Amino acid sequence: MLTTMQTCLARLQKAPQGRDHNDVIEAYFNQVAAMIVTQCRLLAGVDIDVPKLLKLKKIQLAMYRRIAVPLAEEMIRKKRLNNDAVAEKVLKKAIRK
Repeated sequence: MLTTMQTCLARLQKAPQGRDHNDVIEAYFNQVAAMIVTQCRLLAGVDIDVPKLLKLKKIQLAMYRRIAVPLAEEMIRKKRLNNDAVAEKVLKKAIRK
């Protein structure tokens, strides 16, 4: 599944500028990947190198590590979606690290 996501992300990055306004679609891919990896690590003890698998570099890698991972870990830990206030708190904490 993650390799399929990598193919989709590669196609998305080749799309004309402005098609993924504010990188929303890319953020969704990062969030889903982070949730999958968190579940694999917590439930099965399996660690997956998503940045390598998805070939994330520079800004994409920073977005994944500083936004997607903390949000995914909080959602998996709580077993529910984050509301805006929780998401803001998680992101502020992640930025301070």
